[in-house]
Amino acid sequence: MFIRDKFGQSAMGKLVIAEIAVPIPFVILIGCFLSTVGAGLQSLTGAPRLLQAIAADEVVPFLHFFQKTDGRGEPIRAILLTILICECGILIAVIENIAGLITQFFLMCYLGVNTACALQSLLKAPGWRPGFRYFHWILSTIGAFLCIAIMFISAWYFALLAIFIGAGVYKYIEYAGAEKEWGDGLKGLGLSAARFALLNVDDSGQTHSRNWRPQLLVLSPSEKSFYDAGGFPLAEAQQGLFSFVSQLKAGKGLTMIVECIEGNFCQKAEEGKARRIALSTEIKKYKIRGFCDTLVNENYLNGVSYLIQTSGLGGLRHNTVMVPWPDQWSLTKSYDEAHTFVEIVRNVVAAKCAILVPKNIQSFPRSSEKVGL
Repeated sequence: MFIRDKFGQSAMGKLVIAEIAVPIPFVILIGCFLSTVGAGLQSLTGAPRLLQAIAADEVVPFLHFFQKTDGRGEPIRAILLTILICECGILIAVIENIAGLITQFFLMCYLGVNTACALQSLLKAPGWRPGFRYFHWILSTIGAFLCIAIMFISAWYFALLAIFIGAGVYKYIEYAGAEKEWGDGLKGLGLSAARFALLNVDDSGQTHSRNWRPQLLVLSPSEKSFYDAGGFPLAEAQQGLFSFVSQLKAGKGLTMIVECIEGNFCQKAEEGKARRIALSTEIKKYKIRGFCDTLVNENYLNGVSYLIQTSGLGGLRHNTVMVPWPDQWSLTKSYDEAHTFVEIVRNVVAAKCAILVPKNIQSFPRSSEKVGL
């Protein structure tokens, strides 16, 4: 009877728990009143400071306005926004309409805490030192699953809405905010997965023909490379090479773009770092799924030889080397460049790798060009 009586009409509008309380009903009534007021005041004082801290960390860009505080350090702007949100909830007047969604947000908060604790324990993060001596990742995992179960048991539609809102906020922060690195668990999970995969990849060098795919090591032309004798602008040659590499997608293999800089490492360390950043920008520009790196060496040929021998990690190593053809290499002034090219080919053969030598790379069709029929 009482379960189906939403407004308490069968009990004459009285609180049933208060009526059966010992010694007097006012104990429960006063307790409910103090609990409600206390929770409200706690939220009114804690929520603005939490909002101000999030705004000060610049995690969510559009909350930048609320990071300001007054002379006493009180977040007045955040307090006003909190009061406005609370007033909207009061004006709705029917607590059942908002209690379900608020419950989902609390459960999502506990879900996030439990998931983070479980991930940090499983990944054995160096900075994770739980103070509770009986803590185990299984407890956090059980807590996370219980949160999900209660969310959908209590109100599945509110659960879906809360998850959708949370996912939207996460993607917005990932796209427009999150300029500071906090070391989130997802990146740690990706690092552990990559480590596990690399340790399980066979590095013996013997690959079945069914599983063979081109793993490219692309030698990007530099100012001191043999390609500089071709008479074409260096930037044009690099653009043609990157565009060509971006079109080699069917193999679904590894792509590493490397560049050797001739000189002393102590003197050209910053230049090498700048070139690595520039290569990374070009990779993103041409949508190449791969990695890039630079090497500074006193001798260009020795540097390329080191790259051919040491590029890659574990079983994830290149089996194909791409090097542009040196145009006009038959000229007398280009003899050194031709010799360098031949030595690179010999190094590739010694490494038992395939070699790709695109000629006139600067005139290759760009990936953005359309074929006219």
